[in-house]
Amino acid sequence: MWFDSPYYPMLYAHRSEDEARQAVQNVVGLLNLKPGARILDVGCGRGRHLWPLAELGYRVAGIDLAAHRVAEARAGSAQKGIDAELFVGSMLEPLPQPPYDAVVNWFTSFGFFDDLDTHQRAVAQMAQALAPGGVLVVDFMNAAEVRSNLVPEDHLQMGPVEFRVQRWIDEPFVHKSISIRDGSDESAFHERVMLLDRTDFEELFASAGVHATRFLGDYDGSPWTPQSPRCIAIGRTFEP
Repeated sequence: MWFDSPYYPMLYAHRSEDEARQAVQNVVGLLNLKPGARILDVGCGRGRHLWPLAELGYRVAGIDLAAHRVAEARAGSAQKGIDAELFVGSMLEPLPQPPYDAVVNWFTSFGFFDDLDTHQRAVAQMAQALAPGGVLVVDFMNAAEVRSNLVPEDHLQMGPVEFRVQRWIDEPFVHKSISIRDGSDESAFHERVMLLDRTDFEELFASAGVHATRFLGDYDGSPWTPQSPRCIAIGRTFEP
């Protein structure tokens, strides 16, 4: 699996802890969460968004399908002295140990299913893990911007490892082919993400009982436009 591959964090090494800290401070700062609020990061990877959440005083938990990434998150949390609950599992199943005051999903850790119904199931699981009045955040690529400005190919050299990344759109998906040469070893992976638009998230959230949805266009908290680099959907569950 690509997300469990040792090459995945190498290719995305530029996605730093500093970027994650900016996203957490600017986006989560808008949620009006109480000190000590409990937050679940769905698709937590190696934990780079968990750590700044913990530094802000929130109680943090994370879940990811990639066991190696969860192991890295567990080791990194221990090294930083952060008490994080970490789980290996799928967003399509009931999420562990609810309820949470917020559920967050960062850096396009979504969109990998075959149809909208399965994406709806994932959003429903995230919404069901929330306490009444809890907040759901899904940070996704901006499909409108991807359609307009897709870069068809990149060649990247990272030490002895050479990456060739090819991208193309076959609606409703954007595809990425990653070819890797590491000395005499060669490997290849394929990533496919559904091009979910702002209107799709409005419908997904509403169907899951998440309302008052608003959209940011980047990690600096700026509003969404069709040219924005990100499409960050934020909504809240109903209180009784």
